[in-house]
Amino acid sequence: MSRSSSYTSLFQCFVNYRQGLRQTTRWGPANSLALHSVEIGISKMPYDITLEMVDYADGECLQTLVVRKDLYGPTEATLLAKSYERLLKAFVANPALCLDQPDLFEPTEVQEVMKFSRGKSLFSFSSVFLVMGRNADMRSHDRSVKAIPVA
Repeated sequence: MSRSSSYTSLFQCFVNYRQGLRQTTRWGPANSLALHSVEIGISKMPYDITLEMVDYADGECLQTLVVRKDLYGPTEATLLAKSYERLLKAFVANPALCLDQPDLFEPTEVQEVMKFSRGKSLFSFSSVFLVMGRNADMRSHDRSVKAIPVA
């Protein structure tokens, strides 16, 4: 889905699930060491979050969560990864859970999550209303005033 000025998505996530082929190379004295190569094909698409899942025949599943550096810092990325891990553990423990039942965050993390989920304020609403009010006040005294220049 492309971005649009008519609506704002919460975030855009690309999920790539595939089956992987694990390659093992034996080396060292008497071939006692094994090197497992893992293919990670992280998407180059401009999504906010990318979840890459590779399922192997031996039952192991490699999951990689990638976030955009301009949107999420290390702290926020860690919180997202921990919440995803909690979600997975909840459904492994009880697959019959409804999607809204597991807690994604510890109660102590909620305030921190609320801060980063709102993002940084780009401007102050109070200053916008102050300028708009001042503009209307000036126009009420002198109709020739079109607008107040803001430096």
